[in-house]
Amino acid sequence: MLPALESGEEILVGGQAVMEGVMMRAPHSYCVAVRQADGGIVTTEMPLARMSELYKIYKLPIFRGIGTLYQAMKLGVKALQFSANVALAEQGEPAPEHDAKETPSGP
Repeated sequence: MLPALESGEEILVGGQAVMEGVMMRAPHSYCVAVRQADGGIVTTEMPLARMSELYKIYKLPIFRGIGTLYQAMKLGVKALQFSANVALAEQGEPAPEHDAKETPSGP
């Protein structure tokens, strides 16, 4: 068994589909992976702080839900924007700069 699972700690991971890829979110980070037309995969990953860690008001129950919903919506739009930029770059249109890593395609 994996060491993380042996400790009894639950690992919470969620995700969302994006254009030609997926966004996966863990409690303190997220990653977006998008497949290019040539079969390569472009990824970007960033740390993610909880809203309650950034602002004290989000520790209160009602505000915590609102803050979490806002953060999820903002992250979803950011992931979709990244995947759209990768798709535009494939079509030869200039795409805005982003910090992405390209993974070589398999054989």
